[in-house]
This record gives sequence, C-alpha cells and structure tokens, in this order.
Amino acid sequence: MSGQGRSNRASIYYIDKDYCIVRTEGHCGSLSLKNKQNQVVATLEGCQDIFTQLTMGDVARELSLMEKKYLLLFVRAKKYRLSKEAAAALDASIVRYEDGREEYLSEKQLKHRISKGIDFAEVFIGRLSARHLRIVADSKNCSYHFGQAKISKLIIEENCNINIDLRDNVSLETLMIGKNFSGTVNLSRTGIESIFIADSCCCNLNMDDSKKCCNLRIGDVYSGNLNMANSCLYALEIGYYSYADIVLSNNIIKRGIFLGDSFRGVLTMKNQHTEEVKIGDDCKGMIKIVDSIKESGVKKLVVGDNFSGRANLSGDESIEMLEIGHKNIGQIDASYSTSLETINVGKFYGGIIDLTGASVAEVRFGYGASGRIDMQECQNIRMMQATVDNNLSIVSNLSYHDETFGGEVFYTFESFPQDAVFMPFYKKIYYNARNKIHDYLS
Repeated sequence: MSGQGRSNRASIYYIDKDYCIVRTEGHCGSLSLKNKQNQVVATLEGCQDIFTQLTMGDVARELSLMEKKYLLLFVRAKKYRLSKEAAAALDASIVRYEDGREEYLSEKQLKHRISKGIDFAEVFIGRLSARHLRIVADSKNCSYHFGQAKISKLIIEENCNINIDLRDNVSLETLMIGKNFSGTVNLSRTGIESIFIADSCCCNLNMDDSKKCCNLRIGDVYSGNLNMANSCLYALEIGYYSYADIVLSNNIIKRGIFLGDSFRGVLTMKNQHTEEVKIGDDCKGMIKIVDSIKESGVKKLVVGDNFSGRANLSGDESIEMLEIGHKNIGQIDASYSTSLETINVGKFYGGIIDLTGASVAEVRFGYGASGRIDMQECQNIRMMQATVDNNLSIVSNLSYHDETFGGEVFYTFESFPQDAVFMPFYKKIYYNARNKIHDYLS
C-alpha cells in the first residue's frame, strides 16, 4: 500500500498505480476496491469491522484473482473479519481457533496448513481443488466444512479426532477413514461412490438423500451411530464386534446387509429395499425390522450360531424366510408377520420364538431343540418338524398330532393333513407304500 489520504468520512488506501481501497467509516462501513478509472470494482459491506457480503460495482465482470487477493490482504492487514459467505466470495477459507482467532487463507495456504495438521479449530472451505486430499494422522479437535471443496478422494489417516461435514458436496467420489477415528461424518446429498472405514472407529455417520449408489464397508470393532435414509448402496458390510446403533430407513441396498460376528449393537430397519440381511455368529444385539412394502422389502433374515440377542419382526410385511444357526438361546418376535412362510432353526435350540398370528406355513428344528415356540392363531401352519428327542414347549390354540419317521417327528396342525409337499422324496415313498399296504389289508 503506497499511500493514504482522507476525504470526509472515508479513508483511501492506494494499493498500486492501478487500484485503491476506500474504507467508509462508521458503524456500518464498507471496503470498496476502485480501479485507476475511479470505477468501483467490488465492495465488501458489513458492520463493526465484520464484512458479510461482497457486491459487484461499476465493472460488469467477475473479480480477477489479483483483485480478490488485494481485498483479502487488506482485510488481514487491518485485522478485520469476514463471514463464511464473504470469505468464499474471495476464494478464501477460514480457520477459526478455539481462542477466537481467525485466519483467512488462500487455496495454496490452506493446502499447506492441512498437510501440516490443524488442531483445535473449525475450518470453512472457500476454494479448494485437489484430486486427493489427506488429513494427517493424530489430528485433534478440528471440524472441516467441505461443502464447496472440489476433491474426488478424501483420506483421513489414523488416530484422528475430527468432524467432517461434506453435505451437498458434488465432487467427492471416495472417502477413506483410518484406524481409531473418532468423530462425525455427514455425507448427505453427496454423489459419493465408495466409503471405507477402518477398524476400531467410533464414527457417527449420517447419509440422507444420496445422489449415487455407493459401497459402504466398515471394519471391526465399530461403534457410534450410523443413520441412513433415502439413499442407495450396493452393499453394507460391517466387521465383527460392533457396538454401533444403526438406523436404516427407506434405502435401496442391492446386494444385502452383512454384519460380522459378535454384534452387540442395535440394528433398526424400516422399509429397506433389499433381498437379504445376514448377521454373524455370537450376536447379542438387537435387530428390528419393520417393512410395510411387501413387494420390495427384506425377503430373508439369516442369523448365525450362538444367537442370544433379540430380533423383532412383529408386524413385518415382507420377510418370507428366517434362518437361525445352532445353539440359539435368543428371543425372536415374529408375531403377525404377514409374509413369513418358512423358519429353519439349527441344532440345540433353547430360545423363544413368538409366531402369534404369523402367516408361517413350515417350521424346522435341528437336533436337541428344547426351547419354546408360540404358535397361537397360526392359521397357515402346515407342518413343524423336529427330531424325536426334542423337548420343545409348543404353545398353540390349534389342535395337532405328530408322526415319527426315521428319528424325526412331524407335527401337523388342526384340519391340515400331512402334506407330502414338505417331505423329502424318501418319506413320500414310505407314506405312499404304507397307505397302499393299509388299503390292501383292509
């Protein structure tokens, strides 16, 4: 700045031979950039040395990079402040520290600062273009607002404790989060295609109204909250020992939902457009599925061995098949499930299954079943199969009788005859032969 003069209530600062800045004094002042023709190129308007809006002047064109730089340098030199909108109009980013200090950085300066690590601050991105951007390991207590950033791949290294806001970002394609991450990530209304979250992360992940279908893979020992609504995934995969609280609503998940062994969290699903949900072994968590869209909801739920959690399918209108592994001692409420047709339960069942009012037609138990099954008002039930040494507690208001064959017992209910459709071919042969012999002897 080469000189300064005064005219009434304005201060004039000469930048070079081509430009000057006019500072209007007062409670609500302004900064006007003028060219050598004395035309106003642009004006920053605001109050109390905080400028909130950039307006164009007499020159009908966009500001050049140099003109934006002049205004930004002046704001820094005078220790004025800019709003997020005003900084973005000048292609500047704001780093706001916990002690109240603010820095206004150009794109080059911001990239350099991010590469060195920013802690205990909030970063509002004004202008940032990069194919790959990396947040360095061990970054702490920082929030990044990436809505305007033009980046295709964001990599967050290990041990970061930060918050990432990517809402409405139209450029991001891939997000990779390293081990031991803790913080929040918001991906609502983005066109992201791949999300990878490593092991031991406590991540609150939100995604609403995705613009593309993406893959979401989360590693082992995942905790936090996963909320997803009105979005599309090719597949959702989560590793073992997850404590997460997962809420899925009105999503399209093309290849299914897969949770690893030892799930300890809560999975709540409403109106998921997907074929299969698969839960690994040793699940002690809570699973709740409520689909009111019969044609496109979850069709099959598979739960692994040693299940001791709870599954609530009450009132669901889409699930057709339920498969449960060995040594199940959990509780399953499938009452009034209107599409449920088949249930297969593995060996050593000792849990509780409530099928009150459900549409189920066939139930099969493996060896050593000793749990309880409630079959009140199951008007569609045709057959239940178990081994002869079972100790099942059967609760039903339907009359039933049983027949034994080859170490297995077949329970048939009320007026439904033993339907050979549900039997293996060799059992059909046996019953046909037996009936013929009985008719011959008669």
